[in-house]
Amino acid sequence: GALLTTAAIAVSLAAADTYVVVLALTDMMRGVGVGIDSLQRATPIISGFLLGYIAVLPLIGRVADLVDKHLMADGDGWYPISGLNDWEKIVVRKEIGRLNCVGWYRNPSVSSADSLGITYRDSLTANWRAMHPDFIVFNEIDGKVVPSIVHPHGTHLEDALTKLRGLARYAIEFGDAFHRIDSVASGTGGELRVLDMKKESVRDAVLDGKQSAAELFAGSTAEKYA
Repeated sequence: GALLTTAAIAVSLAAADTYVVVLALTDMMRGVGVGIDSLQRATPIISGFLLGYIAVLPLIGRVADLVDKHLMADGDGWYPISGLNDWEKIVVRKEIGRLNCVGWYRNPSVSSADSLGITYRDSLTANWRAMHPDFIVFNEIDGKVVPSIVHPHGTHLEDALTKLRGLARYAIEFGDAFHRIDSVASGTGGELRVLDMKKESVRDAVLDGKQSAAELFAGSTAEKYA
């Protein structure tokens, strides 16, 4: 998943950093008066770099873009969101800032056992496809924890309207299992707007197909995301 990929990248970067030291080792040895025939005496140089690297790495993590309440947070309760774009970060912070939010999950964007996938029929090819809503948010409602789908939606994509229709049909069939099913996008002037798929009038407008995805978010069907 995403955490495994992040770990693999981190290991690769650490290995690359080590190679940087190795490539510069001869110059460093000359700088401290160690001959090239005394390579064993250079061991403290590499060890010192690696020890410093390990010591500084947690501090770097602390200044990264971190938020709490994620289901797969670290031991201190933090989860990195540096991989999200600016308005996805706004959505995450808005959701975890709600008083009834008890947790959230970054839904993987590929089909897997740990990803919620919503199937829909591609209107261009008539093939079945799957979309993966970005965020699953857990809210405490009347003493019960209930999931919500919150999906930042790019209206510039060719299949934007098709995916909205898929989400609308999913809400018709499974809406009772969720507190909210929201699709969020940037409207006129950059304001974030939401299509509340729990509302029948919103679903009807989406399924009607007379407006593009951008028009739906910019018009009266959508509301200000707050």
